[in-house]
Amino acid sequence: MDRPTSETLSRNVLQTSPRGFPKGVLRRIRAFCGRAGTGLLTGLALFFLGASTAQAELVLLAGCRILDTRQPGQGPALTGQTTRDVMIRGECGIPEEATGLQYRTTIVNPGAPGFVTLFPSDEARPVVSSLNFQAGEVVGAGGVVKLGAAEPSLSVFLATSPPGAMGDLVLDVTGYHVASRSMSVAARAASQARTYDRWTDLADGSAVDRLTGLQWELKGTSPGIHNVLTNYSWSATECGGPDGTAFTVLLAEMNSPPCFAGHCDWRLPTIDELASLREPPASIYCKDAPCTSIPGETADTWYSSSTTCSVGCSDTCNIMQVDFQVGETALTDGTGATAIEPISKLSVHPVRAVRDPG
Repeated sequence: MDRPTSETLSRNVLQTSPRGFPKGVLRRIRAFCGRAGTGLLTGLALFFLGASTAQAELVLLAGCRILDTRQPGQGPALTGQTTRDVMIRGECGIPEEATGLQYRTTIVNPGAPGFVTLFPSDEARPVVSSLNFQAGEVVGAGGVVKLGAAEPSLSVFLATSPPGAMGDLVLDVTGYHVASRSMSVAARAASQARTYDRWTDLADGSAVDRLTGLQWELKGTSPGIHNVLTNYSWSATECGGPDGTAFTVLLAEMNSPPCFAGHCDWRLPTIDELASLREPPASIYCKDAPCTSIPGETADTWYSSSTTCSVGCSDTCNIMQVDFQVGETALTDGTGATAIEPISKLSVHPVRAVRDPG
């Protein structure tokens, strides 16, 4: 394995200034260029993206996961001394006009030490690393990279010593660069308003949320436990434990061999996990039901979580729910307005099972 002669970011230089530059680098640039140092460094980054500061702008995104080789349909893990090409434009709201990517990449449990290089798919691989790692580590680094002209526009090279070792890779995006003169105001507005496809439908009755990595049960209209109109209880008694039909019927059947979608570790989501499905977020008025983009069917009503009463109540005989219908609901204690509310453990409502990645 040839050791790269330089790197984009190392684990040993993760101390950054408030502007996101490594400490010491910005100080030395400022000493040379005065207050223009920040602009100079930004200009250097944009230069390597193939655009001048006058022609390119950075559009920030909420963190979005483009690749996780641990997830079904996105693997297998990378093998040392091989390159994987990745589709970027059209994913996570990234428009066709994008010229560069702001990212964070993470290597997970590699079998040997090595490095990862991200580079444009239509250019020769540079002799640099985007991330260095040791065997068995889970380590990440962020940076910017130019995109190739056509999709797949990003190449990911894994090098290991000895060659051939495997490692899982996670790639999250936090923004993209676009040549501002290439986009009209209307086109830019449309790009910002575009809803990215956050779901990978596994065609086995489940889908992976690329934003969180969680795998979710999909609901449908066929008879059975996955029917969108089938409701379940959390507890069999007023203040009892988790022994209602959500556990004794739905989860019991899903986790009985051969198990649903090939996995036997399905559970009810926490209130935070369940709320992550709601679009817009629980604190914002929802205009169009059901208020989620998950594939399949969703009842425009309350869904139960595994979380017992917490926010806005103190009655341990209650559990927390999320509302996927139009509008917003005030908490029972009158504080705030949200689509999260406690409800009796004996109540019968829809539930949606989830499992952790892997």
